[in-house]
Amino acid sequence: MRLILWALAPLAGLALVAACREPTEWTPSVPPSFSQAGIPTQCPSHADFVATDQASLLAATGAAQPGDTIAVNGTIDVTVTEIDLNTDGITLTCATPGSGLRVGAGANVDYLVFVGAKDVSVEHLVLDAHGVNWGAYVAFNFTALGLPTPDAERERFVDNTVRCGTGIAAGCVEVDNEGAPGAVVTDNRIQSDEGITGLQFQSVVDGRVERNTVFATTPAFAPAIHIDGGAHNVVANNVVTGPWFSALGLDDGNRTTLVRENRLEGATDASIALFTAEDDTLIANVVQCGDFCLAADASPRLVIVDNQFTSTGSTSGVHVQTGSDGTRIERNTIVATAPSTFASFGGIRARDGSSLAIVGNSVVGPWANAIAITDLSASTVQGNSVLGPATFGVWLGAGTSFLPVAMKDNRVLANRVSGAGSAGIFARSACRNRFIGNNLQGNGGDVGAVFDATTGANTFAGNGTIVVDNGNFDCDGDGTPDPNIITGARAVLRGVPFASPSTAPVATRHRIAMR
Repeated sequence: MRLILWALAPLAGLALVAACREPTEWTPSVPPSFSQAGIPTQCPSHADFVATDQASLLAATGAAQPGDTIAVNGTIDVTVTEIDLNTDGITLTCATPGSGLRVGAGANVDYLVFVGAKDVSVEHLVLDAHGVNWGAYVAFNFTALGLPTPDAERERFVDNTVRCGTGIAAGCVEVDNEGAPGAVVTDNRIQSDEGITGLQFQSVVDGRVERNTVFATTPAFAPAIHIDGGAHNVVANNVVTGPWFSALGLDDGNRTTLVRENRLEGATDASIALFTAEDDTLIANVVQCGDFCLAADASPRLVIVDNQFTSTGSTSGVHVQTGSDGTRIERNTIVATAPSTFASFGGIRARDGSSLAIVGNSVVGPWANAIAITDLSASTVQGNSVLGPATFGVWLGAGTSFLPVAMKDNRVLANRVSGAGSAGIFARSACRNRFIGNNLQGNGGDVGAVFDATTGANTFAGNGTIVVDNGNFDCDGDGTPDPNIITGARAVLRGVPFASPSTAPVATRHRIAMR
């Protein structure tokens, strides 16, 4: 089986402004232990086979025909390599509540259950995989790889209580469809005591991961839920808690996944991590931030909307980089209750793209900066409410840039910034940007905006705050400086030294280098 070794890859007292929502204190979930997690209570009234031990279970799986139901009565000790379900359309379930499978004493077991057929259901069982080599359950499609059967697709793994395997290679619940359609993993309780990942979709298309509780009792060096490749999947209404590396990971060409209304907490690195994903939508999730709230790399056209992120001290908040074209970060609440830890990042960090929309977000608390952006063009920062960042409300040209001019042809419109330590807006390496209708009252020194010497041809229409304009940069390379155009400011100051914070790259242990 292919399990991604996630962490072994190269890593790396304020009054709210009107539009800000009241930050709420985070109350961590306390998941039950495996012994307390609750057992499935639904068992079918009819079964074609009832198994009470391993011998009768193996006989039943060998004799079952499509459409048959095999019911487990009591707890069966598994001592073979795995229980194979290789007949299309069969169901493995319980005969009495609490029935299930566990590893026999001293046995060398790879998986408790191995699915290699179409339309197979595993339901209402207790699967104790403590001591297996790999995991509790796997469904695999060899046919899609050009190999002989088994060829799992349209699997159902529903309402099971699962204890994951242990050891460096151990996973838990894995569906590897290699492009085959339609896996359903819903309403399960999954506990990891030591291992790689909790629930993994590998190259699944049109699958669903819904209403699962996935928790770790000790640090795990992979995502709790890992969507690896595939397309058109739904991840909804799950609860993840405990010290996972990430609560949710989407990568390896994953696309068009909908991530909706999950509660994600306890991650030690990025709570949500995306790498070479595209066109994914994350909406209405409640997230306790790890070292990052969300980290995305090489993942264009993300839609990050209506989520609630809470940080008790992170390197960065919602962080997108390297090919972030067309990404929308809208109407999120991003709250820090303790300072963030890197000077040129912030509650929202976006870079390396065009046509981004950062619109209608509420960014509250002592982030180093509320919105820190660079290497963007034709993008919009509009209607955001910012309260209390340590340095800047909106920083254009923040951190390391790989372009001659970091910020070009962007719009910064109708944002409301107060309580920033240094200034409402700071711009450097910025040309032909428009700053219109921003409310920048109540920031450090009553400074609404600062234009660095490396700015030019920007248009600013202010609302009575102080503007420091040191810009006179030759934006078009014609040998003639291009002044900024400042109107509506209470005072325009020039030649005033105003240094930006450190822009050195962040030392990283993440899978990707964050910058």
